[in-house]
Amino acid sequence: MYLSNKFIASSVGVLGLINLFMMQTAGAEERVVSIPVDNQSVVGTLETAAQENAPIAILLHGFTGTRDELPVKETEEGVFSRMARLLAERGVSSLRIDFRGSGESDGKWEDTTFSGQIKDAVTTIDWVRAQEQFKGTKIALIGWSQGGLVASHAAAARSDVDTVVLMAPATNPLVTFTGLFGMELVNKAMTADPETPITGSLP
Repeated sequence: MYLSNKFIASSVGVLGLINLFMMQTAGAEERVVSIPVDNQSVVGTLETAAQENAPIAILLHGFTGTRDELPVKETEEGVFSRMARLLAERGVSSLRIDFRGSGESDGKWEDTTFSGQIKDAVTTIDWVRAQEQFKGTKIALIGWSQGGLVASHAAAARSDVDTVVLMAPATNPLVTFTGLFGMELVNKAMTADPETPITGSLP
């Protein structure tokens, strides 16, 4: 347990989330939704558990990811699409989103910033709260890698978030990106004009 009592470590993970909400098996309905943010659209997949007043988990993908996340070997599912299915089977609804600049959402990937992704997440929380079917229900955030950084900041901005699960979160972006791209490229990006693209390759 760390950061606050609403955060649970990734070792507890999704099973801990399910046990926390104490929901039982149910069917689900899936649909694509569009959430307006700064005259752009964040696209998400809403998977609604059949049970009334089901809690909902908002899934936040990692760096260069999309809302279904990395493919699960020898299946047609991604990590997050499988997680959404398993949550729904246990009575937990979910909404997995593409941050702006990723997947089907509006915007360019090169315009992605931490603050922009945090705004996407906070706006998504507010959108969920505004839906009649989710009024009064518990909300969890599940963030993977950079999505974990985003989830922790979004939870700090919205005190009505009940639970946060951080999966291998990027807790120190400078260390993370230096490890991915090397110090030379990171220093070059940090000192460059914000409008100047700096390119690199993932290992």
